[in-house]
Amino acid sequence: VDATKAGSGELAAIVTHGKFNIVPSSLRGKGGRHKYTLSFLPKVTDTHEVIFKFNGNVVPGCPHEVQMIDANLVTARGEGLDRIPIKHPTDIHIDAARTGDAPVSCSIKGPSGQNVPCTLSGSKGAYKATYVPAEVGVHDIDILFGNMPIYGNPFTSRVYDVGQVVVQSVPVGRIGRTAEVKVNTAKAGEGQ
Repeated sequence: VDATKAGSGELAAIVTHGKFNIVPSSLRGKGGRHKYTLSFLPKVTDTHEVIFKFNGNVVPGCPHEVQMIDANLVTARGEGLDRIPIKHPTDIHIDAARTGDAPVSCSIKGPSGQNVPCTLSGSKGAYKATYVPAEVGVHDIDILFGNMPIYGNPFTSRVYDVGQVVVQSVPVGRIGRTAEVKVNTAKAGEGQ
């Protein structure tokens, strides 16, 4: 808060959430006369209101609304966080309905370190991240809400390619004897 041009006087502040819930706060001078920093510790995701008074008069523009978010209340689920086939569009559903509104971002890196393009859609607490993995292996996924990691972050997905499963030899079987078929899955990725 800059009160440099206001003249001499006393600056006060009050922080509330809901109608009558006062939040403890601290107003301190910062870097010289007439400049202040207001600090408070929110405990709920409700929008908080800040009212400044100078010499007992409400400062124009008040109250100031401060949106609170809690990225730990945001969750992600969906096949995009599991084992998925290569070159198959897949989704991650992001649920932010239990907290305030903030920007959502999703970044994905493939096993080679390359960024995987991801499309984000939705709004107001329900988002969907869609991507198409192009390489076999573990993909690292970071989902942020208001530039903060969400609950469970970072995530991984495991991409496989069934086309890379090679059946190497199929013997002629004999009754009463074990038959063995050799299969190579080294390039197919993780699976069962």
